[in-house]
Amino acid sequence: MKVFNLNDIPISFAHNEVQRKALVKVGESKTCVQTINYAWLEKGKGFTPHKHDDCEEFYFFLEGEGIMKIDGREFKVKKGDFVIVEKGEWHGLKNSGEEKLVFFTVRVKV
Repeated sequence: MKVFNLNDIPISFAHNEVQRKALVKVGESKTCVQTINYAWLEKGKGFTPHKHDDCEEFYFFLEGEGIMKIDGREFKVKKGDFVIVEKGEWHGLKNSGEEKLVFFTVRVKV
């Protein structure tokens, strides 16, 4: 069993501008789940597209507004949106709003 509070997890960075609190890191789960992150982008921040050749990644947006890019297609995301990035899809994200863009990510090996 593992029980913890979000306030007790240190902040780290992914893709240079994504601030996150890693709930599950690679190798910590005995399942296909590779990572689970509570993450955010400050106003105007983002990350350039990248891909994962061995997993899918799920994004659930909790606060703010952004522009997500998947395989060259751009679309708006906001609170309540859920996005599935399939294996091998190039994906990037930018905060396009006035507040933090807050989201959960879950990366699952396929």
